[in-house]
Order: sequence, then C-alpha cells, then structure tokens
Amino acid sequence: AVCSTLKLFEEVTESANKISAEKENIIKVTNFNTNVQGFQGYDHFKDGRRAVRDEWLYIQNPTGNSIGGSSAGTVTSSGVALTGSGAVGAPPNPCSNTLSAPLSSLGSLRHLYLFSDMVTITKLKNKRTKVEKVIFFSSIMNVSFIDLSDSDKGKHMFVIQSNEPEVEYSDKSFTFYSTSPGSKTQWVNDFKTTKSDWESKKQKSNLDKVIEILQISVLSNSN
Repeated sequence: AVCSTLKLFEEVTESANKISAEKENIIKVTNFNTNVQGFQGYDHFKDGRRAVRDEWLYIQNPTGNSIGGSSAGTVTSSGVALTGSGAVGAPPNPCSNTLSAPLSSLGSLRHLYLFSDMVTITKLKNKRTKVEKVIFFSSIMNVSFIDLSDSDKGKHMFVIQSNEPEVEYSDKSFTFYSTSPGSKTQWVNDFKTTKSDWESKKQKSNLDKVIEILQISVLSNSN
C-alpha cells in the first residue's frame, strides 16, 4: 500500500510539474508575441515551439569608443550593473549584478532569446510600450554558440554566430557578456541541449518519412 501511495504521489507531482512548465511556456511565448515587433499574431504553438531561455545582456562594442545603452544600467568602477531577471518582454533595469569587463568594451543591451528551434536577438525600440525590434533571427541549426575564455576584454563571454552564407541582418555575430559564471554555464548547457534535441527530432522526423515511403512502396508491390 505504501509503495502504491508513493507511486501515485510521484505521478501526481510529475503531472503538476508538466502543467506548471507548460503554463510558463505559454506565458513566455505569448509575451514574446506581444512585445517583439513582427511576431504579433504568429502562432508558435502549432509547431510546438518552446521558450528555453532569455536574458537581457550587454554585447561587446566593436569600436570601443562608447558605451551603448548605458542609461539602462549603472556605471561603476568595475563595470555596468543590469538586470538578469530573464523575464520575456521586461526592459532592462539596474540591479546589483556587475559585469567584469572594461567599460570601453561594452556595447548596447540586447535581448537574447533561445527557443526549441530558433535563436532571436532584439533591441528595445520603445521604452514606454516595451516594444522590441528583431536584429537577428535564425534557425537553431544554422547558429553556432562559441564559448570564449576569459581575457582582458572581459569575463564570462560567449558568441552567437550565424552559419548561413546570406542573412538579411547586418550583423552575423554577437559577443555577449554574461552576468556571472553561472549564467554563462547555463547558456552553454541550454544551447547544446536544445540543439541536440532539435537534431534528434529532425532525424526522427526524417526516419518516420522514410518508413512511411517504404510502407507505401510495400503495399503497392503487394497489390
């Protein structure tokens, strides 16, 4: 009886966790649809798209002449403080997290989104309405995630880079500063896992198509 009760409790807990995760995904994807320009009204759910992770992060300034988006954070002697809440659609606000990077290296704040099948990068277009504009968008299969070693240019950095020969956006590569070693590790792990899951899903889909074609062929030859 005890074993049966424990098993039932585990099943109920698992179901509750799934419901909670699904509710969180619906909220995140819905907010993304609402706040990101160009995606309003798009049905992400028909393809089973899931929101894996998102965060407002600073990118590296390629010129080193100025600090873009510094008004969104607090400049200190050791870097710039910014939000790390990861809430979809939430504009950047100052907090206690501080980046370990030279001020001349910091560029603008960008919102990095990782979905189950795509990577999107946006910038805040309207502070009042919280509308974001897409500056990079690609299938996860056409994106590389490069883990950078710490250097005098900064710590906890990684690169998102498009592998497509032709992209409609001006920038094909973005160097991001994570807010902490833990944040960077989470991004690295989430990207690897998500890309691997998508590859497995595509392989299974292709295998199912092959099996379907073979079944049709066998049935046709048997008649």
